[in-house]
Amino acid sequence: MGNKGLRYAIRDGFIGLKRHPMVLILSITTMFIMLSLLAAFVVFAFNANAVLKEAGEIPPVEIQFELGVNPDMVVNLAEQFEQNDNIVEYKVMSPADNMEDFIKLMDKDGLFDEFNYEDHIPWTILLRLKDPQLGQAFKAEVLQYPGVYDVMMETALMSSLESAIQTVSLLSLLVFFILLIVSVMVINNMIRIIALSRANELSIMKTMGATDLYIRIPFVIEGLFVSLLASILSIAVILSAYNILLNRLKAGFISDSLLTVGQVALPVVLVVLVLAVLVGGLTSYLSVKRYIRV
Repeated sequence: MGNKGLRYAIRDGFIGLKRHPMVLILSITTMFIMLSLLAAFVVFAFNANAVLKEAGEIPPVEIQFELGVNPDMVVNLAEQFEQNDNIVEYKVMSPADNMEDFIKLMDKDGLFDEFNYEDHIPWTILLRLKDPQLGQAFKAEVLQYPGVYDVMMETALMSSLESAIQTVSLLSLLVFFILLIVSVMVINNMIRIIALSRANELSIMKTMGATDLYIRIPFVIEGLFVSLLASILSIAVILSAYNILLNRLKAGFISDSLLTVGQVALPVVLVVLVLAVLVGGLTSYLSVKRYIRV
């Protein structure tokens, strides 16, 4: 088939879109729903991983020093943390700072006026690690430092967070494949309906000498059109809805853990468009081969 034949085949594909408007609208609507669910889940999955990653850093590692330790030793250890790339942030807490936090927690300002906190409350350093899995090695290293009494960690919570990250990842793959199968079924049924309605016409074209490729191209064009239009609509709707959601959340409270629209836009566009092209093109090609035997 030459360039002229290819142009005619592509033209017939767009003309064919007008022949079955109800089938076209139903297919676009169904694909739109499926791709919107996929786009929404991509936004959810990326946010879930971001939140879990940050939550894994939130459980603080608390370094407790011996009572009466020289403050210079605390400062020296803190300065070493400046060069440690595995530490996200740290905060040095003097006995007075720890006492002040304790009073705020108890909400009893006058109850501890005569309490000599310097004899009972140690210096501490609160910090967050880049990766919770580094906790045990970090603890063993810090315990070797002079003046350190103990290193307390939320190991159980960290393990739960690691398990949650794995669960979200597996769930993401499962939902992706389910939506992929549903999308393939939608395009397959659309091609089947169109092919059956044009069976006599296609038989005449075959008798007149039309090549298999010439007959298949219009169906592929129709499948790609439905998928691409549905994908563009779903991307626009989901990203707009996510932007509105972020604005409403910021009106009440600010959540730094949620990703911005710009951060989720690229993965959403890539996943939805790639799936649309693969499903629309490949499924159309295979379906027309199955139903009209060309």
